[in-house]
Amino acid sequence: MNSKDLNILKDDLNTYLNSLKIEEFDYLPALKGVTKIGKDLSLGFNCFVIKCLYILDEWNDLSDEAQSNWVNFINSFQIQNQKFPQNSYIDENYLKSYSKLFTRHNAKFQ
Repeated sequence: MNSKDLNILKDDLNTYLNSLKIEEFDYLPALKGVTKIGKDLSLGFNCFVIKCLYILDEWNDLSDEAQSNWVNFINSFQIQNQKFPQNSYIDENYLKSYSKLFTRHNAKFQ
């Protein structure tokens, strides 16, 4: 892949990530077909965005404050829970949705 193709890929992926952004630290998992439960999840999607920014070498373009805020946000998921190893990162909304009985209301395809 040449540098022109990489730049196109980088631009397209940045555009896609921005289209998923609702507000700071709040991203949808996809543009279509997202369930209410999917909209409530946060940790995994933020990690995905950060990983993409890092791979695309965009992370370093963020201000130190923006990087620090994002790191602090991710670290806010590091909580103590007896059911998980010490210092686990846990999205409470994921646990709540996982423990709910599967119903038509939370199904992706209705």
